[in-house]
Amino acid sequence: MNKFYKRLLLAFVSITFGYSFIFLGFYLYNSNNHEKKILNHKNEVFISQIKTSIDSKFIMAKNVISFLRHSEYLKSYGESVDINYYASYKLKETLTQSQASFSELGYIISILKKDSDMVITPYGTRDLKSFILENGIPLSYEKTIRESFNTEKELQVIEGYLSKKIETSDNPFMGKSITFTEHVKDREMDFIFFVTFYEDSLLPKNITNMNESFILFQGRRVLLSRSKIDSYLVKDALFDSENIKEYKVYKINSGVIPHGGFMLITPKKNLGNITNNEILKSLFLYLFLIIISAVISILYTQNNYKPINKVLYSLDWKGNDRDEFKFIQDTTRKIKDANEKLTKSIMLERIPLQVKFLRDCLNGLLRNDEISKNIHKYNMNISTDKISVVIIQFNDDELMDNFSNEIVLQIREKVSFIIRENLKLMCNFELVEINYLITATIIYDMDQKDIRENFTKILTDLSSLEELDITVSIGTTVNSFIDIKKSYFSAMSEIDKWDGTSKHLLPMIDNETDVKSQSFFFPLETERRIIKYITSGKEEGITLIQSILERNKDSLHLNNEEWDSFIRAIIRTIKRILNQINKPESVIIDENLSIREYIISDSRITVVKNIITLYKRLLDVIQQTSSGEQRSFADKLLKYINENYSDPNLSLIDIADYFNLSPAYISRIFKDYTGKNFKDLLSFERIKISQNILQNNPNIKVYVLGSQVGFNSTNTFLRTFKKYAGISPGKYADNILDNE
Repeated sequence: MNKFYKRLLLAFVSITFGYSFIFLGFYLYNSNNHEKKILNHKNEVFISQIKTSIDSKFIMAKNVISFLRHSEYLKSYGESVDINYYASYKLKETLTQSQASFSELGYIISILKKDSDMVITPYGTRDLKSFILENGIPLSYEKTIRESFNTEKELQVIEGYLSKKIETSDNPFMGKSITFTEHVKDREMDFIFFVTFYEDSLLPKNITNMNESFILFQGRRVLLSRSKIDSYLVKDALFDSENIKEYKVYKINSGVIPHGGFMLITPKKNLGNITNNEILKSLFLYLFLIIISAVISILYTQNNYKPINKVLYSLDWKGNDRDEFKFIQDTTRKIKDANEKLTKSIMLERIPLQVKFLRDCLNGLLRNDEISKNIHKYNMNISTDKISVVIIQFNDDELMDNFSNEIVLQIREKVSFIIRENLKLMCNFELVEINYLITATIIYDMDQKDIRENFTKILTDLSSLEELDITVSIGTTVNSFIDIKKSYFSAMSEIDKWDGTSKHLLPMIDNETDVKSQSFFFPLETERRIIKYITSGKEEGITLIQSILERNKDSLHLNNEEWDSFIRAIIRTIKRILNQINKPESVIIDENLSIREYIISDSRITVVKNIITLYKRLLDVIQQTSSGEQRSFADKLLKYINENYSDPNLSLIDIADYFNLSPAYISRIFKDYTGKNFKDLLSFERIKISQNILQNNPNIKVYVLGSQVGFNSTNTFLRTFKKYAGISPGKYADNILDNE
């Protein structure tokens, strides 16, 4: 089975199984909630029915007492001062008949007359003390009962227990009981009625759960309870029924017992209480879901793998390498490499004809009739009398060496993109690459003021591009495409006068100025090579300047005006070199003279000798100072990098601004004294520091380490670390741990 197919199948299986497990959890949760609702409803109905049943018994007992109050025997018994045995006997029979009539209610009514010690019950008479003991009532209640004749209390609850069996077969009740008293008083009588209820007849018998409890309470007092849970939980439920952990409390007030009510305590239904039947149903459901998930995963994996399979076989995959994506990556890399080679070949061997035509027009290589013919050929509808050429120049080719060809191409594309975005809604224009350092923009039908405003913004946007030193020069406006070379040469003329400052928008050319093409020979590329050789302390710079001087002196037959223009160009080159090495003119000439005063002579031979002398002095100064000052300065540069390596945005421009020097000079110092360009040196230093960090903390996370040493991307850090260290950070850390 192929690697990605296995991963895809495992992913789908994990997802579907996970969803199945989640679904099962929701099923159990909803099932449990449903069971809870059913149980809650059942218990609420149960306690409501019990309340109705018990309250009915109390109401019936009160009705019986009301009936007895109108009995002639009760009146006779109450009116007699001495004991009226006949009346008491008849009253006992009345109670017995009442007991027999309402035996299913499970209560016994007894009567005590004021100032009497005899209690009449359905089973005979008892003295008050014996009655209290038989009903399990504490003796202390005897005094309370006596005192109740002097109060108007309607009903008092006395809880009690049978302490012994009543010697009569007519009493079917035994066990825990409660006794209520009702004081009946009018003109003829003053009685206390005792109503005794027994647990078996009052409380429900269908509490079968080992952890349930039913309680009859009054206030905070338990009167009767049928409980199979700890008594302290019952007491807690009376005080705070909402906070009984793991138990549900159902509470309802009685309509008859003052401050009394009924309470059912049952265990809460939760997932821990799931029955075996529910577990078995859940297992069958989960097994079904697993089977469905497995089938879906296999089918879905095969369906999603089809496009990959088509790609593999379209790339002539033999199946030898089980890692499909490695095979695809290797194959596409080969295709990409072949495409890059083909693209480079096309770019080297063929220049688009229209671009070549525009270049030839700018350089003045075509006749007027040829220009008109090609404008028609390339469908260039140029109907304007305002045409200007703007030059964008990268000022340092050595700085460009810091970047790979691919990055240089990307930078140039960004420059073109920024220009297009700023101009596309403003005017018609053409972009022409003169060489890899210079791009010309031909602008139609726009005033010089508007051109300058737009390119001021463009120059600001271009300042974000890496560490590039860019100059923009705006040529004069011409009235015809045939004269476009004049605008181009005027812009290039301003470039030649440039004094070396970076990111500079040069002044516009006055439209009335008569711009002439350059007649002396001093190409920009040659000037750059001379500056590069001299600032690097190389003798080739002297040889090159000599050849340029001899050619212009002897071969070109320059007139005085042209010769003077050539000398000004040479002087500007000397000043640019001094600016780059950060030295004053006094290092090569007397302080009282200017460079021009030193060079100028009536004899061109003398002028050439003086120029050669100045260039040799420049070379000597550079060679003498390079071993001392520049070495010291290189150390400062390295120190600055070591102090700021963690800044992910650290650039050559930042360092140049900090030391108030040109980026080109800083770049050359790095190259001369480290053998690396700035980017390579910065990467090398960051990786060296990351190795030191790993020595002290081999368990540090890779993304944290990369961020600490200034990498924005973890992938870039991994790639760079492996480039300089030879292994990945993880293996480097493992080696450290193994050595410990």
